[in-house]
Formats: sequence, structure tokens, C-alpha cells
Amino acid sequence: MGEKVEGLDGTPLDEDSKKIVPLSTLLPLNEYRWKPLFGATDGKYKWIKGDQIKLFDLTADPNETVDISKAAPKESLYLKSHIPSYESIRSTMELSSFSGLGYLTGTPAKETNIENLPDPENMMSVFYEIDKIRILREKGNFVEAAKTAEDALKKDKGNPSLLFSYGDSLRHIEKLDEAIKYLDESLKISPALVPSLVSKGYALLAKDKKEEAVKCFEKALEYDPDSIEATNPLVGYYLDINKPQIALPILEDAIKRGIANADTYLMQGRVHLIQNKQELAEQDFNSALSITLKPYETLKSIGDIYLMRGFPDKARAIFLEGIKRYPEYAPNYLTLGAFYMTYEDYKSALDVFERALKLNLSPDDKKNVAEIVEGLKESLNMKNTEIK
Repeated sequence: MGEKVEGLDGTPLDEDSKKIVPLSTLLPLNEYRWKPLFGATDGKYKWIKGDQIKLFDLTADPNETVDISKAAPKESLYLKSHIPSYESIRSTMELSSFSGLGYLTGTPAKETNIENLPDPENMMSVFYEIDKIRILREKGNFVEAAKTAEDALKKDKGNPSLLFSYGDSLRHIEKLDEAIKYLDESLKISPALVPSLVSKGYALLAKDKKEEAVKCFEKALEYDPDSIEATNPLVGYYLDINKPQIALPILEDAIKRGIANADTYLMQGRVHLIQNKQELAEQDFNSALSITLKPYETLKSIGDIYLMRGFPDKARAIFLEGIKRYPEYAPNYLTLGAFYMTYEDYKSALDVFERALKLNLSPDDKKNVAEIVEGLKESLNMKNTEIK
């Protein structure tokens, strides 16, 4: 009792200053190019400053629904002087430290004039649309996500989060030129926006502009060395141009640093097969299966890699195992059917494709498989007639 309390810098704290907590968030600025929010609280009162300054009585109104700033109690006024400024926050904190606050990693340019930016409170309808877009994208509904993002951009055209979501959704529905246009717009506002760099890289790969794509992935890794989303396609590029000696150290480093995902292990397994180190490849594939969120896709990918590297028996066994474990997952049937046709085992191919027709195929796949089934039936009937 009576013992003096010191702050982080060693200076004594009086009773009032002990209670005060300055508040700030640059998240609206970094992700959406909205005004950052600042405030201060002593546990009883809370001031919040955006375009306007508001005061809440946390004891009487813990949900902060009633602004009492126009009739502020005298004992709350001392708090206002403790609200931090944008300049003080920028000068004392590294902007890069805010990159972990959301899935976007862009940081504001030094010349950003926050006075001309919208107040987050006035952008809540856009915020709800951003959340709707996120859910649509998670569900793979990129057509609807693109439409929603396009509408939201009419209300908030300088929002890098929306520009990224719109551009990346367009990429997923193969509108590549439009995608690149909007991803570039997001990067003009926020050059360090790693998801936009990665998405643009994938769009360029789809247009067979590999060297330009690689520059995007490399630039993304300059801003965020832990971006596995940029690491994996860069490694894939080196494997595609037959440079596993460059790819392997990158993969090993990603695994060592704990940023690897299932695709990272799949690519390392691919390298180990190239090196004829089958036991190591199998370990990689098991690691991929142990951490994947989509085991049916990962198991299929392992079969594809074995097939690509010249291990047809291993590949066939994997596709069969995939059908056993995940009987509703159509890609295993389609690849296995094509495998049997390559090796002229038309009877087995017919059986697999007929089973595939009972699954939930896309209209195009269903049409193609039906045509293959009819062709195989005709071919097998002709052979049976010739034998007789």
C-alpha cells in the first residue's frame, strides 16, 4: 500500500494516469482506406474519435449505444487529452506490425491524408457487403461474389479490400484481363497488398505469362516472407521449368519455418520422386494428408503426381483408395477411367465411367462421360461380335 507504480519508461504513474487506456486502430485504414479510429477510456467513460467525437458511459451503457458527448460529465473531460493522434501512432509504431490484423497485408502510403477518408461509422453497409463477399468466396460462389463486389465498389471505389475481392473473384471465373485490371487498381492504392500480388501472379500464369507471374510472387515475398500462398506457385514454376535444385531449398525452408501447407509437402514429394527417393516422397505425402483440409483432393493429387512421375501402379492404387474412402468424389473416377483407357483396359474403364455417371457431375462432365460410355459400349460390343 502506498507503493509508487512506474510506467514502462520508468516514470511514476499517478492515480489518474494508471486508469487511462489510450485506444487506436489502423485496421480501417490499412484494409479499407477508411479513417483510423482513436479513443481513450478509464473504464467508466470511453471517448471515440472518427469524423465526430463521441462519449459513452460504460457503466450505464456497456454496449455503447448512447452518445453523451453533448452533455459530457465534468469528470470525463480529462480523458479527451489522452486520445492519441494519427501522427503519434505512425511515429511510434511500425506499420508492418498491423499486417496480422486481417487477411490483407497492405499498409498506407506515407502521404495518406486521413482527413479525406470516410468515417467507418458511415461505411457500415459496405462493411456488411465485404463480409457477405467473404462468405460467398469461402463457399466458392465467385460469380455472386464478383457481382456483390462490383455493386459495393460503386459506393466505395477506393477500397483496396473490395478491389482485391472483385479482381480475385473475376480470376476464379476466368475473366483474366478484367481481374488483372482491378488487382492493379488495388495495388496502386496499396502496393504491399500481398493477396493482390499473389492473385495477379496466378492470373498471369493462366495467361502463360510465367516470367511476369514470377515477379509478382517474388514481390509478394519481399513484403511477406511467410506467405505460403506466394511460395508455393513460385516453387511450382521452378518445377515446371525443370529446376528442382532451386525448388527444393525453398520447400525445405518453408517446412523448417513452419509455414508449409499440404501443397508444399506435395511439391516436396514430387521433387523427391524426381530424385528417386521414394521413401522420402511417401513421408511427404503422408505429411500432406495429415494437415490438409481437403483429404479427398490431396489424395487425388498424390495419385496424379505418381502418374506424372512414371509410377502407374502406385497411381492406380491411390485412385482406387480414393474411391474407397471418398465414393462421392468424382475426379478419382474420371482420372482412373482415363488411366484404364490409356492402357487399353476398356472393360475396367467402362465400369468406372458408368459409376461416375451416378455421381453429381457438372453438366459438361456428365455429357462427356456419357459419350465416352456409349463409345466404350460400342467398341466392346464390336469386339465381342468379332470373337463370335
